[in-house]
Amino acid sequence: MDETRLKLAEHRLRSELGKFRCPMCQTESEFDFQPEEFQILGYDIDENGETNDAGKASYIPVIVNVCPKCGYVAHFSLR
Repeated sequence: MDETRLKLAEHRLRSELGKFRCPMCQTESEFDFQPEEFQILGYDIDENGETNDAGKASYIPVIVNVCPKCGYVAHFSLR
């Protein structure tokens, strides 16, 4: 994802959600977004717990917020 779309996503989240309250340490602060897109990966797993031979992976593009006090990481979907 290009930087313009990431900045737009960050702006939208900040305006929609306001301050971030960390679910772990309860600190209320500004969002501290990481400057790039990340992905949460998922693989097809067979009944033996092995990845399938096709090696197909699915993913969710996300923007990441990190709590400045405790380091808790929150993911927000970019879809």
